[in-house]
Amino acid sequence: MHTFEFVLPDNRRAVIGVILIPLLLFVTIISGKIIDIPINWLLGIGITEFIILVVVLVRWMGRKERIIFYPDYLESALYGRIPYENMIEIIAPWYFLYPGFILRVVGKRSYHWAISHPRASQPLSNTQSEMDAFNYFKETLKKNMDDFHRKSPTK
Repeated sequence: MHTFEFVLPDNRRAVIGVILIPLLLFVTIISGKIIDIPINWLLGIGITEFIILVVVLVRWMGRKERIIFYPDYLESALYGRIPYENMIEIIAPWYFLYPGFILRVVGKRSYHWAISHPRASQPLSNTQSEMDAFNYFKETLKKNMDDFHRKSPTK
């Protein structure tokens, strides 16, 4: 039983944040004009609110992923239990900007994991140890999936 832990940037949360920040700033400015706050104060409040919201967004975008391999399935903190018998293939699309892959399963469902390159200048970048754990996770998943399909009788 192997366990892997790393932080993944969540694109859905990023989009939500990019939509909500201007919306909240707009509400602040409109409500400030309604209650007749001087423009200097409103500008200071808006800049402070923007900085706070960006910091909160950057911290909120990262999602912790913990993957545990069992003999017949893997368990993901983000996706739950995924049996090996349902797994079809692992693909790495050319359009992924970061190292990552998509796990195709039976039916129309698929799961994806992507991780950022380690960069000290970026607040959401992963560490080298997380990058190594992610690469080892991908190798282990491929090996376990191949071993399971080799052992199981073909239909």
